[in-house]
Amino acid sequence: MATKTKIYLILEYCKGGELFDKITKGKVSERVAWKYFYQLVNAVDFCHSRGIYHRDIKPENLLLDENDNLKVSDFGLSALAESKREDGLLHTACGTHAYVCPEIVNRQAYDGTKADIGKGQFKCPRGFPVEAKRLLCKMLDPNHETRITMSRIKESSWFRKGLHLKHKKQQAREINNPMEAGGSGESHEPPPQLASLNAFDIISLSSGFDLGGLFGDVYKKQESKFTSRKPASEIISKLEEVARGLKMKIRKQEAGLFKLEGAKEGRKGRLLIDAEIFEVAETFHLVEVKKCNGDTMEYRKLVEEDLRPALADIVWVWQGEKEEEELVLQG
Repeated sequence: MATKTKIYLILEYCKGGELFDKITKGKVSERVAWKYFYQLVNAVDFCHSRGIYHRDIKPENLLLDENDNLKVSDFGLSALAESKREDGLLHTACGTHAYVCPEIVNRQAYDGTKADIGKGQFKCPRGFPVEAKRLLCKMLDPNHETRITMSRIKESSWFRKGLHLKHKKQQAREINNPMEAGGSGESHEPPPQLASLNAFDIISLSSGFDLGGLFGDVYKKQESKFTSRKPASEIISKLEEVARGLKMKIRKQEAGLFKLEGAKEGRKGRLLIDAEIFEVAETFHLVEVKKCNGDTMEYRKLVEEDLRPALADIVWVWQGEKEEEELVLQG
């Protein structure tokens, strides 16, 4: 927010403080270290995908929230994609000396031992995972042409190892909680009791009463709605069929709410989508599709390229289509 004389920044409060303070108090377990690394890689990769380069990543600029989730802060030295030169590189030296890229400082002291980063040799603490050491050597390669890329980091054995353990824990939770493991499409239980819409709900769906514009384009990009003249059972069956086709997990909730989970890790973690069915009349329903987690661009691509074509059999009209048709006719 801003006035004529002041600018106000409203930021999330990170109760856990700096990662630097936590790691200086003592060693962290491999599991915790992997979690921070996983979140950091995804955060930096997300920034790069939007043409933003932080250039001052260090433990002091990595904050922790109350749930011990990593937050990247202090983008004061960031550069935009247009700052690159013809060779596709940023040539301005900046950042904190102890954390600058390896091509600027080819010889540094790591853990009290002089190391030649160019040869990928440095001493690690006792018990340091060999796979993690191998990955760090590739990340510290001073040659930017042979240095490991972000996509290859995600394919490395140590990164995949932690991801595998994460998935196993998720599967264990689903086994212990049958409600979460639902979605095989073979259940013969009666369809759930759907939430109904009253007259005021229907009026609020009118574009003239839509307040989404107050929150900008991002709000609109994170949800879609469509109406259907099909019975609820057919809509539910179609959602389950499409989810299986896209290799997404589907978890049934109460009152016609379905939670879809992407099969792969995206730029901001797994894509999580809520699909909720509302009953207007016995054979007239409204379905709201909304992103709950993951990358907005990946969500929009999934909706436009996969969900919309796959759901064509049950959709009467998607929200906004009639307005677009009217504009075309008027044009």
